[in-house]
Amino acid sequence: MTEGHTERLEAALTDGGIPRARDRRARDSLAVMNRLLALILSGLLVTCGGDSPSGLPSTFGSQITFETIAGTYTGALVSVSQGITLTATFSLTLVQTQGSLTGSFGLAGTLDDGVGQAFVRGNGTVTGTIAPGSAPLVNVTVTPDVCPNAAVDWSGTYDGASGALTISGDANIFDAGCVVVLTYEGTMVLNR
Repeated sequence: MTEGHTERLEAALTDGGIPRARDRRARDSLAVMNRLLALILSGLLVTCGGDSPSGLPSTFGSQITFETIAGTYTGALVSVSQGITLTATFSLTLVQTQGSLTGSFGLAGTLDDGVGQAFVRGNGTVTGTIAPGSAPLVNVTVTPDVCPNAAVDWSGTYDGASGALTISGDANIFDAGCVVVLTYEGTMVLNR
């Protein structure tokens, strides 16, 4: 290092690492900027700090909100499988705890092959989740009472403005041994 470099380095270190200003106005301006910087940094520490061990505010986890979708919904399910039309009314009752859903479902309608009709009905339990935020994704597992090992998953979205729950999934028709004989794929718009 040259002699001039050494002197400048020593001068910078004697002022706490900040080079000396050459005139009074520059020094005053530098002092004001240093105070502002200290105030800004202390404000950030207060804002970002918190009263929890992690440093995050203790209310951090409680800011997640879920649409309230609890209630009873009904809608039509019309679908065709193997040339047989299912025309049914579907009902869904949901109980909600934050993002968790439980409840029950019921289906009643007819199967029509163009020659004759047969009455069908079923009911069971529902478990699932709702995502946080608006227009949330809803996922439910539907378990028929008569065939509890034949649960199916449905998914869709909830529209808070209209109160409609639009879900898609399979509605299965079973024989007496819980073997699926017909599967109806469909999307239902369910309203309260």
